Amino acid sequence: MSEMNLVIWSAEYSIDLPEVDDQHKGLFACINHLWRAEMEGKSQEMVGQLLEQLHNYTHSHFIAEEALMRMGDYPELEGHIQQHRMFVHKIESAGRDLRRGKRIDLDLLSFLNEWLITHIKVIDHQYADYLRRHQRKGLMGRFSSLFHNINAIFERGEEVVESGLHLDGIDMRHAIDAHAEWNKQLGALLEGQNRETFNAEKVGAHDQCMLGNWIKAQTQGEMSAIPELAELDSHHRAFHRCAGEIVRLHQGGKKREAQALLRQELREHSSRIRLDIIRLFSVHQR
Repeated sequence: MSEMNLVIWSAEYSIDLPEVDDQHKGLFACINHLWRAEMEGKSQEMVGQLLEQLHNYTHSHFIAEEALMRMGDYPELEGHIQQHRMFVHKIESAGRDLRRGKRIDLDLLSFLNEWLITHIKVIDHQYADYLRRHQRKGLMGRFSSLFHNINAIFERGEEVVESGLHLDGIDMRHAIDAHAEWNKQLGALLEGQNRETFNAEKVGAHDQCMLGNWIKAQTQGEMSAIPELAELDSHHRAFHRCAGEIVRLHQGGKKREAQALLRQELREHSSRIRLDIIRLFSVHQR
């Protein structure tokens, strides 16, 4: 371990799938950023931003990796997904603690680091070996641009930089951030830290936000026949339906049900929107 890093990438962690290896390096970088922030006593706000970056990158990586395994008919997919969910749950628990005013536990970061290394060296190697033994022609080629753009969109370093994901009049980076922000706002609402008045019907309307208006216009234009646009439209509608339901449950005094939707379904929709946007951008750039 170096003085300023919790974990250093080693060739022994490689699963010989370059696109996936790049994302694993990105996860290491996210954990190291958090580690340094804690070691240097950075503000809770800064630590929260870095934790959110780790959460977003992790979610996007896992969804892309699971998509790759599905395309390769990997028989142990469901067990692998359960492993992914456990890791994400740990990150989300840390986020809840942070919002309650607690600092990130350094033991937790060590756990995430050790879990990730073990997962890569054992579990990920298993699916990578399977894909190589049963490789379908062009499988990784179909995912190359997808992985590349996931890597690019979360490569931020110390300062937030523009990702350059501009597509027909909309900044996709801003669209991703806007929907990630809903998770924060609704989480704060359920924890009594957000006194803003939310209209459930308005929150649940899929065509009231920037991305929703853009999707609506594209479904009537040249991109209407692109399957990736239809996927984005479907997941975006589901996201807002879920967000509206969270507000209704909260207003009806059903906090536990609202929290369950927020922690599971809404975050899943948010992650799928992020992946759909990257897929759409990848296809459009070909």
